[in-house]
Amino acid sequence: MEISSGILNENKLREELSYIITFFKKHSSKANYMYGMACNVDMEEQWKDIPININDINKKVSELNDKGIFKYCDSDLYISDGNDKFTFLLCHECDVYFESKDFELIKLVRKDWEQKNIRYMK
Repeated sequence: MEISSGILNENKLREELSYIITFFKKHSSKANYMYGMACNVDMEEQWKDIPININDINKKVSELNDKGIFKYCDSDLYISDGNDKFTFLLCHECDVYFESKDFELIKLVRKDWEQKNIRYMK
């Protein structure tokens, strides 16, 4: 199942990265990232999982943004747990997607978004 945050402004999208990192620390021991649509990398580098330490996610996303590889609200960056349990997508349309087969995890993300007045969509 997949839910979306709906359109956020760039600052809110950046704020969601902090939540994503916290979520990973609670629900996974590892993480991967993957370049998606409109990332400024060669095609061979797109759509491949790249392992990353959970504590390095914020630094890596900032680095990718600074280098123009990934741009908030302009390209897609996937961050997954590496076990096919869940994936977050920082989307080029300035929203966040969360996908999981585990309904309890979906409920946790949905609850967090509701508390922040982010209107989620299915």
